[in-house]
Amino acid sequence: AWLHPWLPWLGGRMEPLWEPVRRGLERSLEGLENVDDPAVRAALVPWRAVLGRRAWASLLARGVAPKLAFALEDPALVLASQDGAEGEAAAERALRAALAWAEDMPLETMASLLQARFFPRWLRALHAWLLADPDLDDVSAWYMRWKEMLPEDLAANEAVRRCLNAALDMMNAAVADAEGFAASTAEQFVPSAQAQAVAQDEGDATAAAAAARQQRQQQPRQQHKVSARTHASHDVTFKDLVASFAEEHGLLLQPKAGRLEGGLQVYSMGTVSVTLDARSERLQALIGGRWVAASLTQVLEESQRRQT
Repeated sequence: AWLHPWLPWLGGRMEPLWEPVRRGLERSLEGLENVDDPAVRAALVPWRAVLGRRAWASLLARGVAPKLAFALEDPALVLASQDGAEGEAAAERALRAALAWAEDMPLETMASLLQARFFPRWLRALHAWLLADPDLDDVSAWYMRWKEMLPEDLAANEAVRRCLNAALDMMNAAVADAEGFAASTAEQFVPSAQAQAVAQDEGDATAAAAAARQQRQQQPRQQHKVSARTHASHDVTFKDLVASFAEEHGLLLQPKAGRLEGGLQVYSMGTVSVTLDARSERLQALIGGRWVAASLTQVLEESQRRQT
């Protein structure tokens, strides 16, 4: 960081270097197993003002957010247990590690990360715990402990607030009608965007693949196209362009571990599952239980629709 004090004196003459610097930082992050070490954030933050808002958001979305998502989705994490806080210590550390980036990451990006990667599991864990007829004072204390970890602006975000309210609805339902609650599922309480994501993730992969094959035969090849010559000359890939569009609209483009469709990696773009075919520059999205050809605008609108 010895360079930064000299930047005001160098002015705009250094600007051509910032994009290679961003890519270099991104490559460095790719080699890290996780980003919860405070030294990682300390090394990156000085570049925030240098890179500018868009390039900084791109660096975090590609280099940091996927690692935070992976940590939050660790199946070994216990989100609710009879052991209380001690049993959930690792999960709390994972959430705090993600929230440590909250002041540096766009609010909508962090909210999208928690909405897609943390809250669905959190709500399912609460539902399973309530089915075990726990002490409701313990449950209330559990809820407050998790909620108080969230910065005020993040807790006030509409998507996050809906998830927190879903937990309250779940607790009220367990008290008001224990027998009816025993016959319920967690997805009945999960806000619509997460519920649909959960249903898609846990759906019949064979049926989805069959629907995708049928859709590919029926759908026209009308897509959001970008000139190959344009992004070749700037060393920008089709995935880069899609990720940039997502970032500009407050969404995350993140790979779903172990998920393939038609031999292509499945990504989440906001609350919508998508695949990217770099060779033909085609984007497909899982909408209405089927894989369909879609434009970036259609994916954005579908993600926004699910959040309402």
